Amino acid sequence: MYVTTYALTLYADLPKNNDPEVVVVGITPGHAFVTLTKTNGSTSVSQTSGFHPLVRAKSSTSAGVDSKIANDSNHEYNASIKIMNMPESEFNIAKNTTLVYGNLKYDLNDFNCTYYAVGIYNLVQVSGFNQLAVPDLITGAGINYKRTPIGLI
Repeated sequence: MYVTTYALTLYADLPKNNDPEVVVVGITPGHAFVTLTKTNGSTSVSQTSGFHPLVRAKSSTSAGVDSKIANDSNHEYNASIKIMNMPESEFNIAKNTTLVYGNLKYDLNDFNCTYYAVGIYNLVQVSGFNQLAVPDLITGAGINYKRTPIGLI
């Protein structure tokens, strides 16, 4: 008989690979997303999701646009952190929260993909893992980009 294990991985994709100083390339600020994995013996099921604006162009000019949860399993990433062997109850909280967050508005400044991914990660209470604190990214020019995937690196 196999023991079922549960894991959560948080990913960060920089807008410019290998240069964490670049905040945005064109209109792309990078991306943050999560994977939830349930494993029993040699059988493993994963769900990778990210928070996206329904209409990307609107997200940079409007606050609170409609959103969607999308499959990001083929999305590249530059860094990740994984919580292994989490309790089933914590896994279910994280899984259910991905659905709840899908009903929220996407706001580049107040609830973007980084807020989504870090919010899910920080829900999990597992010994040895501390909550992540991602500060606003303020450039030398004084521009506040709020929380971005760069803050995860």
